[in-house]
Amino acid sequence: MEATKNTCSFREFMYLCSRLICMKAGILDLGTNTFNILIAEVEGDQHRLLYRNKTSVKLGEGAINDHFIADIPMGRGVQALQVYKEILDRENISQVYAFATAAIRSAKNQDVFIRRAREEAGIDVQVITGEREAELICKGVRLAGCLNKRPALIIDIGGGSVEFIVADQSRLYWKRSINIGVARILEGYRHSDPLKPEEIERIAYLIRQNIQEVTRISKELKIRTLVGSSGSFESFVEMIAGYKDVGINMSLPSHKIELADFAALHLRLLKTNLEQRLQLKGLIPMRADMIVLASVMTSVVIEETGVTELLYSDYSLKEGALFEMLDHS
Repeated sequence: MEATKNTCSFREFMYLCSRLICMKAGILDLGTNTFNILIAEVEGDQHRLLYRNKTSVKLGEGAINDHFIADIPMGRGVQALQVYKEILDRENISQVYAFATAAIRSAKNQDVFIRRAREEAGIDVQVITGEREAELICKGVRLAGCLNKRPALIIDIGGGSVEFIVADQSRLYWKRSINIGVARILEGYRHSDPLKPEEIERIAYLIRQNIQEVTRISKELKIRTLVGSSGSFESFVEMIAGYKDVGINMSLPSHKIELADFAALHLRLLKTNLEQRLQLKGLIPMRADMIVLASVMTSVVIEETGVTELLYSDYSLKEGALFEMLDHS
């Protein structure tokens, strides 16, 4: 793909960060359900987050399991990029890095989306592998301060794929990207709302079958900590705080989630329909349709791996890209 005027490759930008006093960049995480934007200023080995936002696009709606982006979801994605481009231009950001993940990388018509993004929004999109996505997520979690000297299991629940990473504060031991994202499950199964017990068990069985390697490695390394990256885990933290009616500082990059609090929240979510979930304090509307599936997945992973600690990292892929900039400064 040809670079647009006044841009350089991500690796070139990291080199420039090591040579110049201060630079600004825009990082876009183009997920299956949500498009995220981060604008940051990098100076030496320090960074400052200038702007962050997210937009619901639901690229997988209607056709994700056919490996296709339908016209209406594609239009939402391009429109979100147009809005982001206006923000980037307003902030005079010329270095823009747009990373496309599961829905786009698995789509037979990804070239159409990439072309429209360039022609209609002026943004060059880089499609990354699941392995590369997992690496960036790991670095984002590391930047949030969630890792120490003991290996932890990181999970990033997306719409198209779920990334599993085993890492500590300095080493990445193992990583996998598995195509069992919540949008795929939602599209693949026609569920009741609320879920019936047999539907919950069928979904849990699907998840268990797909995470056998995750379970084996977690038990071999005696992993005790599960770190949930961004997305649904942000909602878990805010819903628990809302239910307990306690204040919480969501500007912090990480939070601890008590396993008992998560278990109680999980049971409450299983009893709700969409209308009831839309009324839950701490749950943003864009996550209301898939939060139950994310909760089921988290519950299964906790049960299968036997972890005893659950953390939430507010940092994920886009902050991982920022970490690489700092690491090369």
